[in-house]
Amino acid sequence: MRHPLTGVKVPIPNPHQGDIDWSLTKRIIDQAGIAREEWERAGR
Repeated sequence: MRHPLTGVKVPIPNPHQGDIDWSLTKRIIDQAGIAREEWERAGR
């Protein structure tokens, strides 16, 4: 996954091929330095 504005690549390991838990997604977004509002705007 890449940050839509900065282009920072954020790898998301998922060996089980299923949905990623929201808490893991939040930790990854936080570590990438992406604000919640910014993430939500990019998803629209």
